[in-house]
Amino acid sequence: MKIQNNKTKTLSFLTILTIMTLLVFPLENPIDVNATNTATCSASSSPKGDRMDSSSSNVWIGLSGSGQLGHSSTSSTTSCSVSANTAQNDPTNIAFAGNGYLVFTQKTSGSCISSYNTSTGTIVFSNCTPGAGADDVDTDPSNSNDVWSSWYYNGYIGHFVTNTGSLLTYTPPSCGVTSELEGLRTDSSGNVWVADEACHVLWKYVPSSNTWTSYTIATGFTPWWIAADSSNGQIWITSTNNNVNALGDFNISTGTSTTVGYPGSAQAGDEVSVDPANRITFVAFQNGYVNDYSSSLGSWGCASSGDSYPNSTPFGISYTQTTGGPDYYWATLYANSQLVVGHC
Repeated sequence: MKIQNNKTKTLSFLTILTIMTLLVFPLENPIDVNATNTATCSASSSPKGDRMDSSSSNVWIGLSGSGQLGHSSTSSTTSCSVSANTAQNDPTNIAFAGNGYLVFTQKTSGSCISSYNTSTGTIVFSNCTPGAGADDVDTDPSNSNDVWSSWYYNGYIGHFVTNTGSLLTYTPPSCGVTSELEGLRTDSSGNVWVADEACHVLWKYVPSSNTWTSYTIATGFTPWWIAADSSNGQIWITSTNNNVNALGDFNISTGTSTTVGYPGSAQAGDEVSVDPANRITFVAFQNGYVNDYSSSLGSWGCASSGDSYPNSTPFGISYTQTTGGPDYYWATLYANSQLVVGHC
């Protein structure tokens, strides 16, 4: 009996020690599946890109079906307010300029990039090129009042001055076909990174020298949407090719890349967002999943394929951090006209 009692005491001590260790050094990405809330912005709004505005703690959404901008406070996970009509069809993607303007693109119809005053609910300037396919957009780190944008159908990137509405365009070298430029992000050094579906490469554009450099991520990999993690020197890229179900991890300093296989049944990674502090990369998958990948742990966060939203077509994704808790993702469900909030 004494031996058994000693074993019991030893086991209890180890158990307590393990619990104390986890309290002091918690797992970076604890799994908590289906901790989600949804909000309907407006009927048939068909939301596309969304972006977190850290200055106001709001996430803004391009409501392509209704021609509006929606927004939801990060303090409320069940509501979505709709702005006045933008007077532009198909608001697609969003960025925020240093002067307080929201900038959004309109991919179809008139194909515009516009600066928008969220306080007055009015468009300040628009620059339109019908049929050009204004697509992704990101803030210019060298001048936060300006933004860079990708123009899918015309195959160039644009530098938009939000205070004047002027737009200068820059075209990458030819690969034999017209570039189809989709996902775009800038890094802290002022470089512009853009995914080229037609040429199957990731482009780096250096504005100071007006130079372009192309990178192939992997054989058969077709770059689609990207996220820049400047603090860790990485570009994360989704692929539109279902034959290469993988997330691309590009090292900025070495110019080399690796791929991480998509989890479970996830296919066609759409927009991607990255939290540099916790090194968590969120991905929306067009066949109805949302998941996160921890680059420090080298693993996907949600169980199995991820949080599942059948037949919803997740499109845009962004994140917000919670002190002492998980990072929450904010994903748009295009087919359901909803905004969903959850964490893995």
